[in-house]
Amino acid sequence: MKTNFKTHFLAGLLICATGAIMAQTSNSVVTFSVDMSAQITGGTFSPGVDSIEAHGTFNGWGALVLTNDSTGPNPTVYSQTATDTADANGGTLQYKFVINGSNWENPASGQNRAARLPSESGGTLVLPTAFFSDAGPAETNPVTFQVDMAQQINIGAFDPDTQIVYARGAFNGWGTSELTNDPSILVTNQYGLVTSNVYVGTFDVTASHGAAEGYKFFFNNGVDQWESPSAANADGGGNRFYANVPQTLPIVFFNDAPYAPVATNTVTFRLDMSAQVLSGKFDPSADVADVRGTFNGWTGGINILTNDPAAANTNIYSAQVTIKDGVGATEMYKFAYSGPGGDTWESPNPSVSPTIGNDNNRYFVLENASSQLLPVYFFSDVFGSDLLQQDTEVTFSVSMTNAMQYGTSTPFDPGVDTVFLNGDFLGWWPWGLSAPPQFQMVNDPPGSEIYTLTLVVPKGTSLQLTYKYGIDGYDNEAAVGQNHVRLVRSAQGNYTMPMDQFGKQLVEPSFGNLAIGSPSSGNIPITWLGRPGVHLQTSTNLANGTWQDHVETDGLGSTNWPVGDGAVFFRLIKPGT
Repeated sequence: MKTNFKTHFLAGLLICATGAIMAQTSNSVVTFSVDMSAQITGGTFSPGVDSIEAHGTFNGWGALVLTNDSTGPNPTVYSQTATDTADANGGTLQYKFVINGSNWENPASGQNRAARLPSESGGTLVLPTAFFSDAGPAETNPVTFQVDMAQQINIGAFDPDTQIVYARGAFNGWGTSELTNDPSILVTNQYGLVTSNVYVGTFDVTASHGAAEGYKFFFNNGVDQWESPSAANADGGGNRFYANVPQTLPIVFFNDAPYAPVATNTVTFRLDMSAQVLSGKFDPSADVADVRGTFNGWTGGINILTNDPAAANTNIYSAQVTIKDGVGATEMYKFAYSGPGGDTWESPNPSVSPTIGNDNNRYFVLENASSQLLPVYFFSDVFGSDLLQQDTEVTFSVSMTNAMQYGTSTPFDPGVDTVFLNGDFLGWWPWGLSAPPQFQMVNDPPGSEIYTLTLVVPKGTSLQLTYKYGIDGYDNEAAVGQNHVRLVRSAQGNYTMPMDQFGKQLVEPSFGNLAIGSPSSGNIPITWLGRPGVHLQTSTNLANGTWQDHVETDGLGSTNWPVGDGAVFFRLIKPGT
């Protein structure tokens, strides 16, 4: 089990250490340029009044203001040069153009614009001039696509005698444009082997000049095999990319997998469905879970997960999958389940478990071994301990003292106004005059400015509740999307939330704030922000890494530790993380 500890203490002293590995940044000098002629003609951009900026990974999505030469031959073209100190050498620069800091363009690809940075530090990159939102006149340009299939042939995934590789992308409506092998293109791999497995095709691309175009390579070997480029070679949507200008694209490896020795491993995938069973989203008697990834073309129904009905935890499902690929290949995957309502894909949480790519895929590296056992993961990284274990009566309260309707100078009038509660656990009912009466709060005590409401929150609901108050049923407490976030911190079937202040949105941390007080009466008081599923662990020596569980502190927020037990380290632990 992977353990993610939050804080260490030694006799009241906080011990803290952090570390980071920094990738070498490119320091590339990048020139951005955009043609605003369509917006000027349409009246949505006024030269000298409005600003046009480049925002992207190069500046933390901040603003780089572009300028034009009003007396030059192209006064509608705005440009600026900046040094990219954020992205890695040879990595992907992602960016968009923005009017007045708020009107973001929507390129034809629907994704961020992207460009490959020079592989050497301090290189120069002049981006092609694009039209804002690709709203320029269409032009047709020849673009040559090239992909090296050597490793796919090596691992037996692609048969050059019977199968065809295609380029698919925006240029052909994501249809199939066939590539053919060019035996004159020779590639020498890292093992000194010379191969001639490059497939090439030149196709006309019709789009605005410099338009951001996405594409991928594809073949079918009984299963559709869409490649999954590495994040370093992908745009904001996980596709390869280019700008619409006449060009020959560089040779790339299918799946970005270079030639490597072959491994055939039995890989065991494991999934804990406890949270889905508890919440009623997964019915073990009717629904089917499976694993989908690069090894099966992301296709459902092939690698089914099953549970052991005699196991201590019957909610753990597993499958053994034989995978043949190059040693060191990165295999991506996700879990999914199917039921009467169709397929449900998980959404892994990158702050909880390792993920890769824009879609937060799980991944592992294929080893030079006959078998691999992967960790047990929770579906979407939601743990059973993150959910209410029983129906729970929760009381909410809010102080309306000095409350004002957001964005106005209208104060709350307790004589005529009402207060309503809305939230994710209530389905975020539509704000307005038709607010459900069962969610109207009660003035308690009468005549005060305190309003309360007690509701039964069903088991299987997240402990973390996101909610908001509204005057007269309207969303007027704070800006849209600014909510209160608190946790139910009791497993006893009832809980009273701390009082909220109308208009002061608060987000509670899940757990933490471990603190050690001064000794008193032979004990050291220890306090923390607790919740069900969180408890203390202690150790007498950090070096040996042995920690003792104190499950008796589960769900508590304080305890007394006897003085005289020697130096002790404390930490909070949430099982499963």
